[in-house]
Amino acid sequence: MFLLYNLKVITFRRFDMYKYVVFDLDGTLIDTSEGTVKMFKKSLNHAGIFDTDENIKSLIGPPLTRRLVNDFGLSEERAREAVDVGNKYFFEKGVYECQVFDNMLETLEELKDRGIKMSVATSQPEETALMEMEHVGIHNYFETIQANNLYQTRGTKSEFIKTCLKSMDVKDKLDAIMIGDKRPDILGGKDNDLDTIGVLYGYGDLKEIKESEPTHIADLPVDIPKIILG
Repeated sequence: MFLLYNLKVITFRRFDMYKYVVFDLDGTLIDTSEGTVKMFKKSLNHAGIFDTDENIKSLIGPPLTRRLVNDFGLSEERAREAVDVGNKYFFEKGVYECQVFDNMLETLEELKDRGIKMSVATSQPEETALMEMEHVGIHNYFETIQANNLYQTRGTKSEFIKTCLKSMDVKDKLDAIMIGDKRPDILGGKDNDLDTIGVLYGYGDLKEIKESEPTHIADLPVDIPKIILG
């Protein structure tokens, strides 16, 4: 089932279906945790940082280069060097250690059949994002994929969402919605004046999602069409 978390937000919007959807990738469409945790661990270890897999998993979402500089105090040069080490593993193997979440293919097919235009906004590098999407067979569902560069310094989640909306030729933002599993996804949607869905099956927990105040909360992928189609 799905929960309407902030009823005040939706009281003043139309109750017909949304026509455009912007999805986050990692933790929303695809479970990339196995390969990403291994990649992050190699980068962190190279920088002399050691932690549990569970704690490393919590880092998934915002760009790793930015995390290494802002949270761990590395210089930009050393952070990029560490990311290079992780990326080497990821391109060779980690990019294929992913899978779609249960019932996500059926969800995408249902939305496609109803004429919903879909796009992806991700902080992940464009090349690896496309490789993962092709590997799990979902790339053809989307009008556009807006992603980062190799060091994840090209832009912000808000900017990627904005470009998705422009690429899909969205005229009325009431017709569009952003879906993600982490705070930057929800806040990025809000920055673009969109309704949002926070999902609970990804990498963000209920506390993080609730504090971000999405318009809707979805427990599972099968709940997403119920919200979008009205």
